[in-house]
Amino acid sequence: MKFSIKRVFRPLAILVIGLVLAIVMVNSRKPIPQEEAPQRLPFVELQTMQLDKQEIVISARGNLVPAQSLVLSSEVGGAIVWKSEKLERGEFVAAGEPLIKIEPIPYELALAQAKATLASARVALADAEALQRKARVEEAKANINAAEKLVKKAELDLSKTTITSPFNAIVDSAPVELAQFMSPGKLVAELMSTDKGEVHMPLVQSDAVYLVNNEPTKVMLNRLINGHLYQWQGRYVRLEGRLDQQTRVINAVVEIDNPYEQANAELPLVYGAFVEVTMVGDQVADAEKIPQLALHPESTVFVFEDGKIYKRTVDIVHYDGKGEVIIRGLNNGDRVVTNRLEVMFDQMLVAVQND
Repeated sequence: MKFSIKRVFRPLAILVIGLVLAIVMVNSRKPIPQEEAPQRLPFVELQTMQLDKQEIVISARGNLVPAQSLVLSSEVGGAIVWKSEKLERGEFVAAGEPLIKIEPIPYELALAQAKATLASARVALADAEALQRKARVEEAKANINAAEKLVKKAELDLSKTTITSPFNAIVDSAPVELAQFMSPGKLVAELMSTDKGEVHMPLVQSDAVYLVNNEPTKVMLNRLINGHLYQWQGRYVRLEGRLDQQTRVINAVVEIDNPYEQANAELPLVYGAFVEVTMVGDQVADAEKIPQLALHPESTVFVFEDGKIYKRTVDIVHYDGKGEVIIRGLNNGDRVVTNRLEVMFDQMLVAVQND
């Protein structure tokens, strides 16, 4: 085979020419302009202050209990000869309604004997006056006075053989049976008045202060059952005069008349029910509600101005217990930051989420 220099150097020349062209192209490329990445600012959400009168609404919870309850006992002894069908736990009884009757014969006899004694004393007085015996007259008058008291006592004892309900009530317990012997002082029934119910609600002192001199204008008792809100009208009556030594709260008392006979017939408000009570009190001027999340330590908030946030101190008027707080100390039109950032400080640059 004949050796050829062209065959050897031709590929090498092509490689060199390609390498030179590549170097020329790389060196002739224009540099990519460098731009600074835009600064990413944290977003804030804002609420514009519209200062106006704000109602103080106090919310608390408690159980409905009877305003009056009674342990009813027998004052005379004897066997039970009649028992009302309503004398059972959970039954309703009316004021003056008979509950049980105790064997009356011994007390009827005692009344008859007392009346006989009174009659004899009156005859003795007539005889003494006819004979004009002054000493016997005074003795007869004393005997008549004693006999009249015996008659009254016998009548009272006889009346107590029928035990009645002293008020409209629901029977809480009735541990008696027909023919049972009752001794004086023995329990007949425990009754809870249905004329009036009460809710005793624990309040912190910062809420209780609004009830010291001002009576709430509107009091509502609320129950949420199966997604439906039931409401009843109540009234504020008093603050209990002491703090609980352990919890440091004070109880407010709210009343409701005839809880079992309310117009809301769908669901009676029964004793033992757990209710939320809202009480609307006085109005505070030049105030606004903000989310509690917007409030920072030491009673401060952040206000947005010209792309920055500034820390401001405010006056806390009232927490509503539902995530909002009434504040004062800002100006109309101030824009308060309502969300929380990981880091927040005075004069921090931010962007507005709403914009």
